[in-house]
Amino acid sequence: MHTLHYRLQDSNNEWSVPYAWQFFVIRRIVNTTIEVTNIEYWVDTDSDNRTTAAVTNDSVAFTLDASTLREGMHTLYYRFKDNEGEYSVPHAWQFFVVRHMVNTIIKVTDIEYWVDTDYDNRSTMTVTDDSVAFTLDASTLREGMHTLYYRFRDNEGEHSYLHAWDFFVARYVNNDSINVTEVEYWVDTIRSNTQTKSVTDGAVAFTIDASAMRQGLHTLFYRFRDNENGYSYLHTWQFFVVRLRQYETPSVIQCEYWFDDNVANRQTVDITEPNAVLSISAVGMKSGTHTFYYRFRDNEGEYGQLYMQQFIKINPYDPIMILPYDITELDADMQTANPDYMAYPTILDEQMPVIECNDPEE
Repeated sequence: MHTLHYRLQDSNNEWSVPYAWQFFVIRRIVNTTIEVTNIEYWVDTDSDNRTTAAVTNDSVAFTLDASTLREGMHTLYYRFKDNEGEYSVPHAWQFFVVRHMVNTIIKVTDIEYWVDTDYDNRSTMTVTDDSVAFTLDASTLREGMHTLYYRFRDNEGEHSYLHAWDFFVARYVNNDSINVTEVEYWVDTIRSNTQTKSVTDGAVAFTIDASAMRQGLHTLFYRFRDNENGYSYLHTWQFFVVRLRQYETPSVIQCEYWFDDNVANRQTVDITEPNAVLSISAVGMKSGTHTFYYRFRDNEGEYGQLYMQQFIKINPYDPIMILPYDITELDADMQTANPDYMAYPTILDEQMPVIECNDPEE
């Protein structure tokens, strides 16, 4: 068994909650006749004393010796083995062992019962004609959920296995003047920040301040109180907090550039006006074809896409390469579709620029 964990990321680099999907990997042998030859089985944790039985014609039958097993619930574990010596995954099957007295008439004589963990104060009722009825005194029980435990005993003094039954205790006041007056609520485990809101004409509305909550799943707990200071049981409601980024129109503030593969020595130039001419020195470059890489950064610290422009240097002597651009030229459709769109420059000369020098010796 394996588990694939995955989550999704949106265009704002925000992640979703993690998802999980379980799958099973089975190794299959190609072009080989696989046959089940044996079954191996054991009871409970007694794997050291497991038993093996042969499988014939794809069927198997065996008898489980339960004479040494204690009375109660047990688990039979078994797995199959093929002619390649490979085992299947283990299977489990639960069963119950009950001791019956031979040649003895077994009759239920009593029922024993108690509430929650109050076993010391358990009560006993006689079973007559295979039926029993009793009244449970709930006057001293707190309001809320409780569990009634009971078991039977026979004329041999043996007890049955334990039964359980859940029930709820609610206090009702015989008074028509009971009204809900307030709702009390808090988020997650911050009980110390409990808020109270008045209930008017059976209706209430309140606003939760989520500004200080972390992004993710949260739980709202709330309960009602009446004019007798009695509380209702606790309600819960889950909700998810997502931080939405407030976008503003970005502005280009810097240009980052480098030549060829020399990205480690990239340079940064501040941009202080929308229309500018960037002068870059090509001193020290060898003659030939080069590539100029550049990208822009906005006031949010985000970088735009990478641009490149090839040029040819011929006999350079401290030449200046001039790249004109106009960052006021925006794509209106792109701005509308993507608020994170940045104004990138437009290279005015689409042809490969040639840098020349007046020094004939270089």
